[in-house]
Amino acid sequence: MDIKQKMEVCRRLAKRFRRSDLLDDLVQEGLVAMLESEQRGNTHQETLRMDARLAMQNFISLKQSAVSIPATRHTRRNAAAIRKGKERPVEDMEPNTYNSLKTALEASTELTDGIEGFYESKIETTIWVKDIGRLMEARLSSRHYQIYLMRYGPLELTQQEASDRLGMSVAGVKKAEAKIKSILAMLKNMDT
Repeated sequence: MDIKQKMEVCRRLAKRFRRSDLLDDLVQEGLVAMLESEQRGNTHQETLRMDARLAMQNFISLKQSAVSIPATRHTRRNAAAIRKGKERPVEDMEPNTYNSLKTALEASTELTDGIEGFYESKIETTIWVKDIGRLMEARLSSRHYQIYLMRYGPLELTQQEASDRLGMSVAGVKKAEAKIKSILAMLKNMDT
C-alpha cells in the first residue's frame, strides 16, 4: 500500500468517527500509526487499518478524557483569571501548571467552588450508549439488533459490510436501518 492509499484509508476511517472538527488530526494520527506499524514489520493491510483506527480512537479519548483539577484557592483564582483573559498566573502557580489549567479550561471543563471538579468525560457517554443499547435490544428483532450493533456499535460497518456479514441485500440493511433510526430518534426525544 503506497502513501496515497494509506491517506485514503485514514480519511475514510476518520470520517466514520463523525468528528469533522478533528478530521485532519484523525487522519494524521492514523497515518502516523500506519507508518510506525510498517516500521515494526507489519505489512498486512487489515493490521495497518486496525492500528490507524486504534490511534484515532485514542486521540479522541484523549481529547474527551476526564480532567481532574484540585480546586484549591490558587486554582480557583487562576481559573477565574484565565476566563478573564489573563495570560500569566495571578497566584502562586508555575507557568507550566497555569498553561495546563488553561488547556483544560479550553476543553470546556468547569471548576466547582470548594470541591475537586470532575469533568464530563466519555464515561457519561458510555453509560448513555449502554442504556440506549438495552432499549434498542428490547425494541428490535434480533436481526435488526444485529444490524444496529454492526452499524452503530464499535465496528461501525458500512451498509455493504453489514449486508455481506449477514448474507442479506444492502436494500434489506437500508430498510432495517430506517426502522432503527426512527427508534433512535424516538429515544433521543425521550431523553430531552
